[in-house]
Amino acid sequence: MSHSPDPSDFSRIRHDLRTPVNHIIGYSELLLEDNSLPTEFRDDLQRIHTGGRALLGLVKDYFDDEHFAQKRPDTHRMYHELRTPVNHIVGYTELLTDLAEDHGLTHLHEDFAKIGEAATTWLTLMEEYLLAPPGTHIGTQPVAPPPGIRYMVTRDDASDTSVLKGRLLVVDDDPSNRDMLSRRLTRMGHTVETAASGAGALQKLRASQFDTVLLDLVMPGLDGYQVLTRIRSEAGLADVRVIMLSALDQEQNIARCIEAGADDFIAKPFNYVILRARLASSLEKKFLRDRERQYLAQIQSEREKSERLLLNVLPQSIADRLKGGETMIADHFENATVLFADLVGFTPLSRSLQALALVELLNTIFTRFDSLAAELGLEKIKTIGDAYMVVAGVPTPREDHVRTAAILAIQMRRALQDIATEEGISLNLRVGLHSGPVIAGIIGRNKFTYDLWGDTVNIASRMESSSLSGEIHLSSAVADQLGDGFCLISRGSVPINLDNAIEERE
Repeated sequence: MSHSPDPSDFSRIRHDLRTPVNHIIGYSELLLEDNSLPTEFRDDLQRIHTGGRALLGLVKDYFDDEHFAQKRPDTHRMYHELRTPVNHIVGYTELLTDLAEDHGLTHLHEDFAKIGEAATTWLTLMEEYLLAPPGTHIGTQPVAPPPGIRYMVTRDDASDTSVLKGRLLVVDDDPSNRDMLSRRLTRMGHTVETAASGAGALQKLRASQFDTVLLDLVMPGLDGYQVLTRIRSEAGLADVRVIMLSALDQEQNIARCIEAGADDFIAKPFNYVILRARLASSLEKKFLRDRERQYLAQIQSEREKSERLLLNVLPQSIADRLKGGETMIADHFENATVLFADLVGFTPLSRSLQALALVELLNTIFTRFDSLAAELGLEKIKTIGDAYMVVAGVPTPREDHVRTAAILAIQMRRALQDIATEEGISLNLRVGLHSGPVIAGIIGRNKFTYDLWGDTVNIASRMESSSLSGEIHLSSAVADQLGDGFCLISRGSVPINLDNAIEERE
């Protein structure tokens, strides 16, 4: 538990806390006074120096003997305010260390290391003075920095291809925090955008896509937890990966965020080795999830394509039975009507056409026939060369199978006449129909075929072959069931019994 310092200790506390701050200010001033220092180092060094001065003022203000009893500040809030400038100092020092190595100015590392060590020593003392349990002995010697806030000289090599690169959004109300973190992430090779508030973060997330959001927990207005809950509640944002940024004394709040859907957290001040590792883990999970979705979409697309191909070969009900696990399908239908049609004059026409033109013409004709059959709810069985086979009443029995088959025959003949006129060619249709019992089923393993067998099929085929060009030839079995609305013209005696011709009655 946290506790307020005993006023009797204020003198010692002020001394202990001022000592590392004086080191920070002193080394930064020495570096700033070096005229040989490249200009690009000076802005960050000035930020370090300003942070040290601000820290001295905060120490004086909070640990003043005369005013502390009146102010009685909340310990955690005081720790947060005191630690913020130190976080800035640590961050900018690490950035300068990397910059010095980039420029080959390794002699600057020693002074940067002293500034960093002073900052982490100060943080360790603050942990002990403000957050240690009451009664803990306060030593006079600086202690080693605890895990998680040890100053480390790190190298962020943006050319490291083993590290995943992502598009990141850094959300923090503190400008220096945003600046340092975004610069560090940019050095790692990431594309970085920033937001200064929770509302601004949500606006950017809704307008664009990010691989990961690094979200500060403590912000005015919408804090990090509120932003997180909104992200997880919006359908368009629910899959965004979120890493919370928190202070070391905010474990309870972090646990609350993890329960609300945060993917990870990183403690401030940042250990950039840990930052790199946790960010890499987040990006890897995000990219794996994206890849999984891509594969699932491809699988679904292929499944739909297979479904379409299957339905081009098989009736819907038969395809469903196959997918349901049936391996052998064979059904008997007591009464169905089979239609055969053949293109008269197509063989001599094919001799005068290029291969592509021939196939395009057949495709035009049979596609038109397919549409007519589908509109009437009849099942196309197959095409054989320039012949076309359809059945009515299979695989779904229907009472009007004879009538609908006759209507289709008339529509097919008219459609072919229209196509022949459009193409300027001479083609006619010869059709034959017969009704009776059939057996229908699936044959084949690698290439399924739904086909019909029985005398009804054979007689329908003979009715077509014995028909006249441009006519529809049907058996007496069809004629007897056809009903009103059609004019039947007898052909007389032919080698096949039950032979009539059909014309639609006006």
